[in-house]
Amino acid sequence: MKTFLRMLMIAAVVVGGMGCGDSKDDPVIPPPPTGFKSLSTREGVLHNMELAFNRRSITEYDKLLDPDFVFILSDGDVGGGLPVSWDRTTEIAANQCLFDRAGCLGKPLAKSIAVDLAFESGVQWVSFNPVSA
Repeated sequence: MKTFLRMLMIAAVVVGGMGCGDSKDDPVIPPPPTGFKSLSTREGVLHNMELAFNRRSITEYDKLLDPDFVFILSDGDVGGGLPVSWDRTTEIAANQCLFDRAGCLGKPLAKSIAVDLAFESGVQWVSFNPVSA
């Protein structure tokens, strides 16, 4: 579970209120006032990422990732069994287990997931498109 939580924290930028426990203790987190948005803007993508995590929707999270998605960890985050990078299939599988309220692969359940991306507060978007990605 630590690997899944660490991957989530790295990938989602800001994750709060996570823990492990029984799904019956899962707190009810009210969804943001709006639904999923078009992926045609940066704000729409970040909004949908936040909402997908808060609603534990692997279907919506899956829509956010490019078919050639590769997650590359920074040097300081590699270790403790984490690889240098992983592909889209691994990313979806890890988050599917994290989002699953019934349990997955014998791992402890994520008691709650709360994500608050402050994209409206002037976070700078940095395009990253190397040939090797």
